[in-house]
Amino acid sequence: MEYGLLVLRVVAGFLVAWRGRERFGRSGAARLSELGYRAPATMALLAGLAEVTGGLLLALGFLTPLAAFAIAVVALNRIAVRLGREGADAPVLVLAVAVALAATGPGQISIDRALGWDDELSGLAWAGLILGAAALTAFFTITLGRGRAESMEVPA
Repeated sequence: MEYGLLVLRVVAGFLVAWRGRERFGRSGAARLSELGYRAPATMALLAGLAEVTGGLLLALGFLTPLAAFAIAVVALNRIAVRLGREGADAPVLVLAVAVALAATGPGQISIDRALGWDDELSGLAWAGLILGAAALTAFFTITLGRGRAESMEVPA
């Protein structure tokens, strides 16, 4: 089981970090601008930092709840803007992996275990707390961080 958690953590963490690097620069800001985010350059920077930092922390098994939270916030934002469209399956999978690792802990082969933190920073309560806090953060990011959709109707 420990090697399974290690493989899951390392692969998921590095994939999230690799994806997060795409947020930096003009292309990331342009993409978030297309999705209606206010201050797209700032949002791209924050999303990129959350994914890169969260992914690397997850891969190392260090501060696993913080890593899961950062990844979950970005995943929930991606799910919300893709609802009803193709391509929402990948962020749902990333969210599930982050929350599951928060529940199980990083495993024996991790920095959290070496520091003796893994038992105190994992479990169903931690997973619920992380999912709830990430949902609340994503809600505010989506509602306050994005502009209103333009109405197609002409006022009378």
